[in-house]
Amino acid sequence: MNHHQMNKLIYGFLFSLLLSACDSNTPATHTVQDETQQTTGNTNKMQEIKFLGLQSKLPADWIAEPVSSSMRLAQFKIPASNGGNDANLILFYFGPGQGGTPEANITRWQTQFSTPQGGRVEAKVEKLEVSNMPVTIVELNGNYARSIGMGSAENGMAQQTLLASIVETAQGNVTIQLYGDTATVAARHKAYITFIRSIRPDKI
Repeated sequence: MNHHQMNKLIYGFLFSLLLSACDSNTPATHTVQDETQQTTGNTNKMQEIKFLGLQSKLPADWIAEPVSSSMRLAQFKIPASNGGNDANLILFYFGPGQGGTPEANITRWQTQFSTPQGGRVEAKVEKLEVSNMPVTIVELNGNYARSIGMGSAENGMAQQTLLASIVETAQGNVTIQLYGDTATVAARHKAYITFIRSIRPDKI
């Protein structure tokens, strides 16, 4: 073996060692994917809620609170999002034949909202069926002067949102309201709609 062949062999060996070192320092991609899946799973944890022979699921971080009225089936505190304050979820039930029609409630809720300039706020309304029950979903945004009856929005809190669903059950209407800062409610909008659309008879 001459001097030129010997140098070629040495250079080839050194180049192979360099490639091996680079391969050993390359990070594995599956670890990042596993961590992402684990994180996503944690944020998707749910809790079950049952009311009037029905059931559905809510995000686990919606905090159940003792009801403050006999007209409430359940109530939850919704953690703040997007720089807003905490929001509230309340399930109202006034008894068979009570609570008013969807149209009457929409009219009442509209009187509690106004634009920043003091004008009328139009409600976004969607009607659908969930587990063979008529459901009306209403959304209102603006200055909100929340009250039990007809109210004036003149002194309402700014940048508020009300998502309200009237579920016409066999035992009477259940009104499910998510309300609070628009920033927080907007972040929880999808979870709220999923909760409403997932209502079904409770398993016996």
